[in-house]
Amino acid sequence: MLKYKLVQKKNFTKGAEADSKLYYAMAQSAGRMEHEALVDAISTMSSASRGDIGLILDSLLLVMRQQLTTGFSVRLRGLGLFRITIGSTGTETEKEFTVANIKRPRIVFRPDPLLDKIRDGNKFENVTVKPETVTVTVTEPCDKEHVY
Repeated sequence: MLKYKLVQKKNFTKGAEADSKLYYAMAQSAGRMEHEALVDAISTMSSASRGDIGLILDSLLLVMRQQLTTGFSVRLRGLGLFRITIGSTGTETEKEFTVANIKRPRIVFRPDPLLDKIRDGNKFENVTVKPETVTVTVTEPCDKEHVY
């Protein structure tokens, strides 16, 4: 089940008043699976050792880095396609253009149809927490600031 919370943000609807706001759903993360936990999870599903799996993942990243920086795209079956793109600021003439006009490259990921199906048929749960009102009675004078 995908969890979400409601967040009030500026209304970007065409023709909306400048100060109007709407509530939008924002995915609520359940946490992050770090490299070591991923290695452990994979090792429980295979006969490969934790060390072998770690080495394979590290090698995968090294090869992807090499291929992407030489202009190749990398497709991982079931996962998707990775490719590097660049953008730049424009110049009026070709002669004016320099490498300094090129912006930081981006890595673009396009999910494989198998991975993309994860988005279909989900159920959602609203986890928006309403703040509780807390009443505090101070019985003694105090010169310190209190934050509740």
